[in-house]
Amino acid sequence: MSLLSKLCETYDNCSEFVGEDTIKDKDTDKKVEKRRPLFPCNHSTRNAHLEITIDYNGNFKRASTVDKNDAITITAVTEESDNRVGNPAPHGLNDELRYIAGDLINYFKQSDKLEKDFSLKNTAYLEQLQKWCESPFPHPKAEAIYKYLIKKRVIKDLIDCKLILTDENGYLIPNEKQNPTELYKVTPSEVYKAFCRFRVESQHWIEDRTYKDKTLFESWSNYCRSLEGKTGICYASGKETILAEKHPKYIRTSGDGAKLISGNDDINFTFRGIFTASSQACAIGSEISQKAHAALKWLIDRQGYRKYDHAIVVWSTGSIDAMNPVEDYYDSDTITVDIGSDTSEAYASKISKMIDGYRQKLKPDENINIAAFDAATTGRLSVIYYREFNTMDYLDRLQSWYDSCCWVRKIFLKDKTVRYIVFTPSPVEITRAAYGQNPDDKIYHSTIERLLPCIIDGQQIPYDLVKKAVIKASNPQSFDYTTTWENVLETACALYKKYNEKERYKMALDFERTSRDYLFGRLLAVADELESWALWENGDKRPTTASRYFSRFSAQPYQTWKIIEENLRIYVDRLGAKANGMLKVIDEIMSKFKTEDFISPKALCGEYLLGYHNQKYYFTQNLKEKESKQ
Repeated sequence: MSLLSKLCETYDNCSEFVGEDTIKDKDTDKKVEKRRPLFPCNHSTRNAHLEITIDYNGNFKRASTVDKNDAITITAVTEESDNRVGNPAPHGLNDELRYIAGDLINYFKQSDKLEKDFSLKNTAYLEQLQKWCESPFPHPKAEAIYKYLIKKRVIKDLIDCKLILTDENGYLIPNEKQNPTELYKVTPSEVYKAFCRFRVESQHWIEDRTYKDKTLFESWSNYCRSLEGKTGICYASGKETILAEKHPKYIRTSGDGAKLISGNDDINFTFRGIFTASSQACAIGSEISQKAHAALKWLIDRQGYRKYDHAIVVWSTGSIDAMNPVEDYYDSDTITVDIGSDTSEAYASKISKMIDGYRQKLKPDENINIAAFDAATTGRLSVIYYREFNTMDYLDRLQSWYDSCCWVRKIFLKDKTVRYIVFTPSPVEITRAAYGQNPDDKIYHSTIERLLPCIIDGQQIPYDLVKKAVIKASNPQSFDYTTTWENVLETACALYKKYNEKERYKMALDFERTSRDYLFGRLLAVADELESWALWENGDKRPTTASRYFSRFSAQPYQTWKIIEENLRIYVDRLGAKANGMLKVIDEIMSKFKTEDFISPKALCGEYLLGYHNQKYYFTQNLKEKESKQ
């Protein structure tokens, strides 16, 4: 219940954002991006197709279709209507035509089976609206809409506006495909299912849109709170209050049917032998549920990570903003790498500055909350990870992760130039490096779930992920594009470096390291570079011997090196004196081997990838090195 309590606390702290569906540009202070708003209590959103404008006295003025870019509409709902599937529960104000149009049945044949359905829905809608208007919490806009709807002429007005079509007998055409009006074009199915929202124009107020009026939101919320309901002890707040019978859905996206709290299976196995009612297992106050779900939807849409049914959100209950450990935080301006020195300190300094930026925004006494969600089925949403941290502890752990799990990456800028940065792979990149570029959704979910404790709690990276990434990087021939393989290689190096932190591997070429695997990796890089050079001068773009034997080299380095070395002779002869510098590098590396290590049949570990990448990067940053060693 701690999650619900923190979300409810966040909602109360951010009440100023209620109803706001845009964010502001930090530089211009203009509203530029539309998102799901922080819902008022007892409200949700629907996509509107139609907008009807009336005046203060309930007289029709005009009607028009709604542009799809402006279709998201805040709608007053009840627990029943927000979960209506197979029940006629009406929304509070804006709703479908079959709910609001009392004259709809006049435009269908008397034998039509829909007649009873229309009458039932419209009656329920008008009765609920009337009770709201007659309650201690009325609103003049709701009263104006009620005055208009009891006239039962909505369909007639829409026909007069040429938004709805009738046949030669005067019956409504539910779905017109031949010569559709604008309303038929935007309505997904039958036109009587078109969702309608209202405007009420008057000189008495500035805001005439019912779906933007905060006073109207408050009026409906107060009315809902005044209704009688089942009371009991709320498991989240510990107080006696009106309990929620049903809980909101649409949590991760506006079309998400999975619920966090659901208990509607009372005839099969859910309660058998343990409980007799769902409330015995979980009782949550109606207001707590409304606020917690509204805050969660808002946070996920505002700053959450969503991919493959996964949703991960990180927030502070006070300042809201917080670093999400799943996101990528590197770009072309991160840092460049100076050759000849270890770049770890430079990268650590950059990360420290970024973390310090968040430290200044967050208060030391605040908590950081991390929640990850995944859908076990289409109707059930699971909390797969939830933790609360002190702000400073959380940022310290993030900084430790970014400092230790990093490597050099080659990126291509817009002008097609190449730049080298230092990066920390995201969980998504790690998943792709270990399981391929298009792994199954379940693999994404399980891998990210396993990596979160490594990032947040400082746990050791699972060795199987490191091993899989090393194996993938050892098979360049299995990749369609060289850049894709290079990214996997860079990620594998970062993982291996992180897994073996005690070794203190450098991201620059380490001339002092004499371990067998590192030296063999360097040898492979020199052979690859020498052959690539010769092929380039001859205009040949085929793969090098080193790249073709990459996988075999990792398993049998000594035997495979003899094959690669023999194949190098033709390219050495082709380059002539130009190859002397590269041959000298090979000799220098060979001199550092112990004889027993060099001839050992033992397979190489992931360290050889570090030696390979360090040596290749060294050559890249020193293009004149070849000529200077002639």
